[in-house]
Amino acid sequence: MARREENNQEPEKKKKSLKWVLVGAAVIIAVLLGIFLWIQSLKEDKLADTTSIQVIKVEKLESYYSIEEALEEPEKVYSLDLSESDLASVPIKDILKLPVLLDLRLNNNKLKKLPKEIGELKDIRWINLENNQLEQLPKEIWDLKKLEYLNLSNNKLTELPKEIGQLINLKKLWLSHNQIKALPEEMKHLIKLECLYLEGNPISEKEEEKIGELLPNIKVIKFPERLVYVLAPLRWLSKHQNPDGSWSFSDYHKKCDRENPCKHIDNLEIAKHKDADKFATGLSLFCFSAAGHTQKAGYYRKQVQKALKYLTDLQNDDGSFSDNNLINAICILAVCELAGMTGDKNLIEKATKAVKVIIERQNQNGGWDYTSPSNSSDTLVTGWNIFALTSSKLIKVNVEDSLKKALNYFKLITPDIQEGTEPILKTHCKDRWQPVVKREIPTSNTATAVCLVSRLCIGEKDIRLLKAHANTLRKHFPKDFKKADPYGLFFSFAGMFHMDEKRLKDWRNLLLENLCKKGCAGGSWDPTLHPASQHGGRLLTTALTSLCLEIYYRYLPCAILMVDKPGKKKEPEE
Repeated sequence: MARREENNQEPEKKKKSLKWVLVGAAVIIAVLLGIFLWIQSLKEDKLADTTSIQVIKVEKLESYYSIEEALEEPEKVYSLDLSESDLASVPIKDILKLPVLLDLRLNNNKLKKLPKEIGELKDIRWINLENNQLEQLPKEIWDLKKLEYLNLSNNKLTELPKEIGQLINLKKLWLSHNQIKALPEEMKHLIKLECLYLEGNPISEKEEEKIGELLPNIKVIKFPERLVYVLAPLRWLSKHQNPDGSWSFSDYHKKCDRENPCKHIDNLEIAKHKDADKFATGLSLFCFSAAGHTQKAGYYRKQVQKALKYLTDLQNDDGSFSDNNLINAICILAVCELAGMTGDKNLIEKATKAVKVIIERQNQNGGWDYTSPSNSSDTLVTGWNIFALTSSKLIKVNVEDSLKKALNYFKLITPDIQEGTEPILKTHCKDRWQPVVKREIPTSNTATAVCLVSRLCIGEKDIRLLKAHANTLRKHFPKDFKKADPYGLFFSFAGMFHMDEKRLKDWRNLLLENLCKKGCAGGSWDPTLHPASQHGGRLLTTALTSLCLEIYYRYLPCAILMVDKPGKKKEPEE
């Protein structure tokens, strides 16, 4: 009986053994098949892993400098350099005889067109066509799916076709110094694109705004000059925004790079105020809106959305943002700008309610002080409130009576005009006004700039008085950025934009010379030695100085756009 059971178990054991043998054989066959397919792929792509090259690897490839030399050993030619060869046409038939070609350099020649056969270079990774006379490209070039680097700078191209979106592996694209006015929406398919160079093209401001949205993952964009210098500070501000959407005068450094952080001033006086983060957020938000970024549109719309939510969530029941009239005005200005730009009904309601607080807090002398009520008024605080009132015109708030009343304040602080061929103020305007003067009230370049801008916003008719303010600013504009008051810089740029726009170029150069260009601080400005800058630190200095560049490059706050140039008759509305 037992022996019979053993005999029955033997076939079962043999079946199990055979089963495991078959499984093992299948695994071995699968492994061998995988190895075979891998070897086949290596044969198809001679360089295997090295074909996924970066710029530095391409440059390390040994180049052949004549087609004749290359044809002697075509199987070894990975890089062909025919630059500066006085070529009027591409020797495409010979180039197609190079089966492993990865890098083709045709720059600095006299090429006016490319042959359609260039689309047969299916394995090409790099094409350099810089400094030729190309007016258009053959459609076949957009079939080069493995192309990673394409240099088309310094040609005569006027547009890019939508087929450029087929270059799905493109990493760098040079288009500098052509006649390109816009980029096709199909560029959004270039998901691997890291660098785009567009200097020297007549790209419109509207198109510039679209580029960031088309290419959200891009690392480097070299725009025409005006947008480079407008975007750099916005990038810095964006990087140092807090998770809740706010900005901080003192805590921004927590977002800095550990290896190379921004230089930071500890224990800032401004940071001690309970509404300091509202102040920093309102001022930063104003920078984004002035550059055209809103909660609904623009590359930085998400940052604007978060900041706006942070600010409006903290709006008081009476519509105010702070008991401090400087902080309150700057927050209201930021909200009014965005409400007017977007037509957001909910935001317009909040902004309208806030503007009424400004009007209620206006002093009898026409100005505003840091706190209300007050018999004294401060020029800087008054200037920011005038700005906010002017911006509120976009949302149809009637502020004319308040603006006219404010003109009385500026009459109180403005000195007489010095006689001469060019009118000039005898001294700067006063920083403050108070009914009882125990000691002489200081004057400053900043107060004169605020006075000029405010008079323009109010609609001052005395052209000679406006010119006297402008001439005084020309004479006393700081030559050393390190000693400048950032508030004074901003109001000077805002005023001179209307009075002497050409003068701003020299002033702009002073700002650019001091712009930080490296490390985490890149795109910001170090605090100056002026007390106002030391009081507010890097964030305040950067925000106000970036607004100066936005004005110069005509990215204008709505409050400035609402002002008519002196002496210019207002066009009747159609």
